[in-house]
Amino acid sequence: MVKARSLIVAEQVKPTIVFLCVENSCRSQIAEAFGRKFARKTYEVKSAGSLPSGKVNPTAIKLMNELGYDISSHASTSINQLHQAEIEVIVSMGCGDVCPNILAKEKIEWEIPDPKE
Repeated sequence: MVKARSLIVAEQVKPTIVFLCVENSCRSQIAEAFGRKFARKTYEVKSAGSLPSGKVNPTAIKLMNELGYDISSHASTSINQLHQAEIEVIVSMGCGDVCPNILAKEKIEWEIPDPKE
């Protein structure tokens, strides 16, 4: 008689990378889209804003559609809605003093000008 063994496989938790800008409507949305496209096997990819606009910029949606990636279902999210304890990497999109101080193992600053300016 052969006894079956239970094999419990722990779910692998991917580190979280968050792309952060002020409104979470354009720069960080585009970065999130590229992150999901190219790094989804490595990272849980998210984006957020310090003062979210509540909508994704139509120009960003159009641009990403031209590149074959639909972000029309993305939402403009506040950094306060994310579980900050889980953030491995935070990439700030040049929001300077408006970006909150977020706890993360690694912080990267990309000086990307605000497309509204």
